[in-house]
Amino acid sequence: VRPRLLALSRALRANAELRGQLLAAAPAEAERVARRLARQDPREWAGAELQAKRQRWAQEAMEEVKCPDGQLATCPACGGRAFVETGRAGSGRAARISKQYAHYTCQETNCGKVTHIQEG
Repeated sequence: VRPRLLALSRALRANAELRGQLLAAAPAEAERVARRLARQDPREWAGAELQAKRQRWAQEAMEEVKCPDGQLATCPACGGRAFVETGRAGSGRAARISKQYAHYTCQETNCGKVTHIQEG
């Protein structure tokens, strides 16, 4: 119970909107407001700016763990991380005489190039 009370105390100091809602409640409504706060997740007590940051952080984390198509390799342009897709150009009879290719998509923010290399 004590950690939640301390968290609520910090939230009331940091979040002016939450503090205003609590102070604006009439004494008769104070119990109802207190019960509502007790049922909430303490993360909901954060201000709008912090909640937006948390949402952005969660989205960035999901982007980082997303499983991409292809295998991780070295970018031929910058030497950084790149996803590579390999295959053979052509089909049927042409596939027997065609050459293999590698399609690199760089994941580095300063490069980001897409490179297509065909063995010839």
